[in-house]
Amino acid sequence: MPEESLPTGDGMPCSGLGHGLGHVGGVCSSDGQYETPDPVTRREFMRVMSASLLLGGIGLSGCRRPVEKAVPFSRLPEGYLHGVPEYFATSMPFRETAIPLLVKSYEGRPIKIEANVEHPDKPSNGDDEAGRIGTTHHAQAAILSLYDPDRATRFTYKGVAVSR
Repeated sequence: MPEESLPTGDGMPCSGLGHGLGHVGGVCSSDGQYETPDPVTRREFMRVMSASLLLGGIGLSGCRRPVEKAVPFSRLPEGYLHGVPEYFATSMPFRETAIPLLVKSYEGRPIKIEANVEHPDKPSNGDDEAGRIGTTHHAQAAILSLYDPDRATRFTYKGVAVSR
């Protein structure tokens, strides 16, 4: 790539130019070296960065999560004890089988998924420790989809709405 040069005020070309576009808008001094037209001082840089951080902080203040008020039960379920977690046995489909799970729920929200070791179809070869199964990472991540307030609001059996 041929080296480009810019004429100086006295007609002499600048040396060392031609690598990229760093010379665009630049000025050559009388000794033939390239100089930027307006170097940014530390004070100017700090002023611009402070202003941009301040404006960024003001813009993000509107990105808060909306306040949701917790509404207590209007009718407490039968046998419900406040502050005591409930356990539910369920299963998760996995390939051609299902993983038996035990879900710990606190105030209606699932908080932990673990293997249901008391499930009758657990794999066992006689050794109690070897017969214990665990959960996969897919089962652990499924906790995010278990609680959904917009989920089915009525009970169905074979597609027909039924009461409890």
